[in-house]
Amino acid sequence: MIFPAPPRLNFIHVAKCGGTSVKLTIENLYDKSEIYPYHFTWQLYELGPLDPRPYRLVMGHLGLVPWRSRGGVPENTFTWLREPRQRMVSSFTFQKQRRRIPADLVFEDWLAQRIEERGYLPSLIGWLLCGAMFRVGTSTLNFPEPFRERLRRQDQLLADEAMEVLDRCPMVGLTERFADSMNLLHFLLDALPAFTWPVANRTLDPFQGAAQAYPEALEEYTRLDQQVYRHGCALFQARYREMKSVLGMSAGPASEEPEEEISRIRDKLRARFFRRHESVPLKEDIHYTFERRMIGSGWHEREHLESGEPEYGVWRWIDPETGADIYFPLSGETALTIYLGVCHVAKPGFFGQLEVAINGVPIALAQAEDRHARLYSQCVLKGDIDQSVLRKVKGLSRIAFDCRPYAVPADENPESLDFRKLNVALNWIAIRPKDHTGLIGDRQP
Repeated sequence: MIFPAPPRLNFIHVAKCGGTSVKLTIENLYDKSEIYPYHFTWQLYELGPLDPRPYRLVMGHLGLVPWRSRGGVPENTFTWLREPRQRMVSSFTFQKQRRRIPADLVFEDWLAQRIEERGYLPSLIGWLLCGAMFRVGTSTLNFPEPFRERLRRQDQLLADEAMEVLDRCPMVGLTERFADSMNLLHFLLDALPAFTWPVANRTLDPFQGAAQAYPEALEEYTRLDQQVYRHGCALFQARYREMKSVLGMSAGPASEEPEEEISRIRDKLRARFFRRHESVPLKEDIHYTFERRMIGSGWHEREHLESGEPEYGVWRWIDPETGADIYFPLSGETALTIYLGVCHVAKPGFFGQLEVAINGVPIALAQAEDRHARLYSQCVLKGDIDQSVLRKVKGLSRIAFDCRPYAVPADENPESLDFRKLNVALNWIAIRPKDHTGLIGDRQP
C-alpha cells in the first residue's frame, strides 16, 4: 500500500455550500471500495437500505438518515455551511444554469412556487437532518409522513436539533471562508493541503450579497436557518483559533492580510506533512490505478463503466483550471521512466497539450508502444526521469499534470447536462526503472 489509511469520516453535504469541491478533495484519501456508494436519500428508499458502518467514508446529500437507527451522529462527522439567503439564491442560479428551470424565470417567482408547491423551502436545517429532500424535477418527497410533517413545521425544535448536530462535529466549514475551512479540515485530518482548491458547480449571486436586496419572503423563510448558520460560524471560529494556537500563531485577530494568513497556514501544514513523510520507504517500481487512494489534488471525481468493453477501469479527468498532482515515494538510486495511460480526451488535439513536471522539472513525453496488461487506454505516453530530479526532495516526489485547453460537453451538445470542463483523463500511472521490460501492470508492487 503506497498511502496510509485515513480516519473514518461522515460528510454531511448541504446543497450549494461548496460541498462538491470538498468531496473532490476528501475522496482522494480513500480507496473507491471504502466509500459509501449512496449519495442521495432517495437511493435509500428506492434501492434499499444500506448499512454505512462498513465504509470508511460516507458523504453526500444524506443528512443523518443512514445513521438514525444506528446511534445518531457518528464520530468524525463534519459539514459545510453558507449564509442561508445566498445559499438559496445559489440554488436558484444553479438550477437555471443546469436548465432545470425556465431561463426567463425570476427569483421571486421561483421562491413563491417552491413555497406554494411544497409548503416549505428546502432549508439548510432540512439538508443537515434529512439530506436530499427532493428528487430532481419532481415535488415528490422521499420520506415517511412524520419526517414530512417535521420538515413542514420548520420550528425551533428542528433548529435546536440541527445545532446539536453541529456541536458534535469536530469541524464546521464555511463557504465564505472556504480556503480557511480547507486548511482547518486538512489540519484535523493531518493531510496535505493543496496549492489551490477545486471549485465545482460555481454560481453567481445576482443580489451580490446585499441583504437589503433580498425579497422579504426569503428573509422570513431563512430566519431559523440564519440562527443555525450563526451557531456554525461561532464553532468554526473556535476551531480555527485552536488550529492557529497549535501551529504557533497568534489566536487573536489576524495581523496580516487574509490571503497571507491562508498561505502561511497552508505552508505550515505542508511542511508538517512532509516532515512526517521524510522517512517513507522509497520505491523504484510503482503501479497506480485510480480506484486507490492518493496524496494529490486537482482531479475530477472517479468514473468507471459498470460493464462492457473495453476495460478502462477507473479514470479521472485533470482539472484544467488548477492542474492536478499526485505524490509518490520515488527512489533516486536509478533513472526511472514514467508511463501514463490516457483513456479519454475531450478533443483529439488535447493529447499533445498534456504537460508533466516532476519536482518542478518538466518531463518530455512521447507516445509509447508499451501497453497495460489489464486496462485499455487510447494512448500511452512515457517520459524519462533523471536521478537528479528525484534527489531534489527527501521523501515524496510531486508529479504535476497540466492541460489548459478544455471542452464542455453541454456546449458541444445542447442535450447534454454535463457542464464540466474536460481535457485529458488518465486511468493508470506506472513508474519503473528505465531498463525495465515486461508488461505494465502484470503485478502490483
